[in-house]
Amino acid sequence: MSLFLVIDIGTSSAKAAIYQEDGRKRMSFNTTYDVNYPRLGWAEQNLQDWWTATQHLCQKILQETRAEEINCISVSG
Repeated sequence: MSLFLVIDIGTSSAKAAIYQEDGRKRMSFNTTYDVNYPRLGWAEQNLQDWWTATQHLCQKILQETRAEEINCISVSG
């Protein structure tokens, strides 16, 4: 079975999901990270937090799914 890994790196969290060929979601995970507000009207994030979150989510996915089943990876941010 072909599976599709979808990763979304958002403002306050990162999400990852596995979808089957027929469009049904098999599993999903998410993790949050901090947003810093150093001044009024400013928002900052640590890029390393995005990378760490993405690695963590991929590890969780691979604990549940064989890598050779994943045929496509899509990342949005």
